[in-house]
Amino acid sequence: MRVARLHDELTETIRTEVNREFLTLVAGRVDIAARVRPATLLVVDPVTRAVTTTG
Repeated sequence: MRVARLHDELTETIRTEVNREFLTLVAGRVDIAARVRPATLLVVDPVTRAVTTTG
């Protein structure tokens, strides 16, 4: 039982570290324009309640 728990903890630690590194790598490849673009979809005209898009 102890070996299984140790194995699970080690697996979780490794998976967390690999995911963190992978997501950091991917996030570093996204330019600022691509990061801002989705945020513009959250802008809503208060009168018409329509999404205001510029592109």
